[in-house]
Amino acid sequence: MEENTLVYLICALYIGIILLAVYLMTRKEEGQTKIGVRGYFAVVTALFLTSVVLFTLFDVGGGNPRFILIFSYLFVIPLLMLIGYKILGYIKGYTQAQRLALGFAGLLNLLVFGYILLFIFTWLFYYMI
Repeated sequence: MEENTLVYLICALYIGIILLAVYLMTRKEEGQTKIGVRGYFAVVTALFLTSVVLFTLFDVGGGNPRFILIFSYLFVIPLLMLIGYKILGYIKGYTQAQRLALGFAGLLNLLVFGYILLFIFTWLFYYMI
């Protein structure tokens, strides 16, 4: 398999996993929240894929694809906010000290997870362009 084809496949799989995670996390939410979150990620995905195709076809930007950083923040930060929202819903049944400890541990995990997601996103899509 050609190297570029494999990179495109991995990138499509990465975006697919993010969209599947968003779908699974918003399954039991209210209608407007569900539509808003899914619509946001659908629009950002469409804009990102369109810009990747245009930058690849027309070689715009001189090899400096800063738009990848913009889209990585547009993907990762709302995803982390959604995960944090779901974590807060799960820790409501505990005592205050347990909620504080679980919330702090969840925040630290989100920070680490966020840096890893940003690194993967940026690394994969720099190889695409």
